[in-house]
Amino acid sequence: MNRLAIVSFVSIFTALPGTFGADKHAPLPDKLVRAKTVFLENRTGDQKLADKFYEEVSGWERWTFATDRSKADILLILSNEETFAGVMTTGSATAIGHSAYGVGVGVPISQQYVYLHIADRETGDALWTAKSRVKIGAGRTAGGLVSDLKKRLFSPERSLR
Repeated sequence: MNRLAIVSFVSIFTALPGTFGADKHAPLPDKLVRAKTVFLENRTGDQKLADKFYEEVSGWERWTFATDRSKADILLILSNEETFAGVMTTGSATAIGHSAYGVGVGVPISQQYVYLHIADRETGDALWTAKSRVKIGAGRTAGGLVSDLKKRLFSPERSLR
């Protein structure tokens, strides 16, 4: 009986990936897929982030980085944005007899995001955009920006084409 249970268990979990299938994604633009040279433009003011991004993407050995914008097929543009999320407030009050006093403090809360915009150098058309919250450590933020793009560029079905 134990052997039958083990075989059944293994059969079910071996069949699961085929049952659900791989994630389907919209196709990437041909200009992005066929690009050979890229130009990195850092609009964030954070050189450490740009360095980590460059390190991450150059490790793919898919694109050559151009130092002249006019020689690139596509542009990799890093930008950032800070958005107002709300105000966190706290306060206290004390009453003594007919008198009362209180203290309150409000602290604005913001969220910081970094964007990767990939654009056609010739037309300026957007080819891809990714957004990531700023994380502790430039390497984690850079990795978060490119992880989905990397999965799509190097997916098994893409290599079959």
